[in-house]
Amino acid sequence: MNSRQSMNSRAVIQGWKACDEENWEKARDIFREEVRNNRTNTMALLGFGLSLLALNHPYRAIIILHRAAMIDDNESLDISPSLHYALCKGAELALQTNRFKIAIDCCKNAILMKDGDVHTLSNYSIALLRSNNINEAMKYSKLAVEADPENSKAVNNHGTTLHEAGRFTEAGEFYRKALDTDPKHPNAIKNLGTLAQSIGNLDEAIDHYQIHLKNYPEDHDCWVMLAGVLLSKRQWQSGWEAYEKRINPQQRIMDIPYEVKLLKRISKKTAKILVICEQGFGDTFQFIRYLPKIQQISSSVTLQGPDKLSKLIKLSGLCKNYISTEDILRKNKAWHKHNFDSWIPLMSIPQIVGIEPDKVKNEKRYLKSSKLSDQKWQKILRVNNKANIGLHWQGNPQHEFTLSRGRSLPLMLFKNVLSIRNANFVSFQKGEGSEQISENNFESYFHQSQKLVNSCWCFAETASMLMNCDLIITSDSGLAHLSAALGRPTWILLPYVSEWRWGFDTEKTFWYPSVKLFRQASHGNWKDLINNHVHHELQAWLIDYESSKNHSNNFYDP
Repeated sequence: MNSRQSMNSRAVIQGWKACDEENWEKARDIFREEVRNNRTNTMALLGFGLSLLALNHPYRAIIILHRAAMIDDNESLDISPSLHYALCKGAELALQTNRFKIAIDCCKNAILMKDGDVHTLSNYSIALLRSNNINEAMKYSKLAVEADPENSKAVNNHGTTLHEAGRFTEAGEFYRKALDTDPKHPNAIKNLGTLAQSIGNLDEAIDHYQIHLKNYPEDHDCWVMLAGVLLSKRQWQSGWEAYEKRINPQQRIMDIPYEVKLLKRISKKTAKILVICEQGFGDTFQFIRYLPKIQQISSSVTLQGPDKLSKLIKLSGLCKNYISTEDILRKNKAWHKHNFDSWIPLMSIPQIVGIEPDKVKNEKRYLKSSKLSDQKWQKILRVNNKANIGLHWQGNPQHEFTLSRGRSLPLMLFKNVLSIRNANFVSFQKGEGSEQISENNFESYFHQSQKLVNSCWCFAETASMLMNCDLIITSDSGLAHLSAALGRPTWILLPYVSEWRWGFDTEKTFWYPSVKLFRQASHGNWKDLINNHVHHELQAWLIDYESSKNHSNNFYDP
């Protein structure tokens, strides 16, 4: 049998017949068996790849189709259109599941095969944007619009790239152009709301979000954005209700327990309640203060969260029972079902018990550290009579998109602050961002025991380090909430439009009595804030510190 006859064997013919009948599972099984028997049969490889695509397995399809393309003799088959389509489908799936590196790889290869395809260019720009490569994202989103100026998806995506680059006027023009082309575009009106929120036009943002939600009531992301605006305006009841829409199993911002009832309102005392931490560490530090409210309505409350929080939570005494998410993964899938009557996301407690945060007395300190650990770090960090100033400049870059983009700042901007000689500076930056110390040759500016601080990743130990600092200066991050919840004097540096929890135009926040807020005067203008405000206020603060007779006795600040 020659190679052509082998490629068109009876099995291959049956496989293609199954494709014609759209019986994709049968086709896949036939082609897979044929490929096992003859790994160079390009007709079988092509059919196998296409059936995998139809069954929504684009990544496996890419591998199979790429193999077919490598061995194709070019006599009868052109694998490239199918492979290009598989790469495009793979990119789309990767974007939907936030696997941006995979999306970038798929798009790169698709562009090499077929340059100028508007969908690939646009998807590539979004993948690059979500990987914080704004300049390259701008290049490809512009190319996508040039390839097809009437393509509303490409036009809207270019608007998004302009938006995240801070070019707000241009972004608005492209969002409106997308709506001109497609009045029912699924994202453009919502994006106009986000744009309005980005520049502080909250009422306009609410209008856009509400219009969008009339057309797309299941858009959970938009409900959360609407909630943020309402909460920032202290419209607590409507804000909390909108925020409940984040509880979406497909989004996976929290670990939803298997077959356990979600507690939505208090009707009677519930025996066993599971409270689940969600989203970032800052959210946990901020909302854990409300756990005692749940203990009032339950005989047994258990908090589930990351293992690295366990010791700190137990020290603080806010919840007797704590189980780590890592331990849950080692248990039976039905473990939750057999141990709890209902569950609550941590950040839903205010809505469930009817809390208006600005109308209740918030404790100065509700998280606690270990006194033994405090004393250990006292010996390490209290090396002279100078004030210890904690510094933190960058949050998790994976969480900084659109409204949260720009909340971090480069360490280089603190050069004048770090040059102040009558203070010891302690870096609390861990992971991404910490490399800026060596990149800027700033090692000499920081505490002599900085390497010891860097080596410790335990939150309970970090709490003790913070207790040995007289002031903490930080960007809006989890560390800001930890420091504030410990009652430490904390300066939080905020972008021009900050997250909902910090409100607008105030230096104080009802959430944390020990916090002072420093706000940008204009978008992205960290330099002016640091040099003209933080630097001068720190110098004045240090003068007060040095003149205080009992500053050495304020270690255990209640």
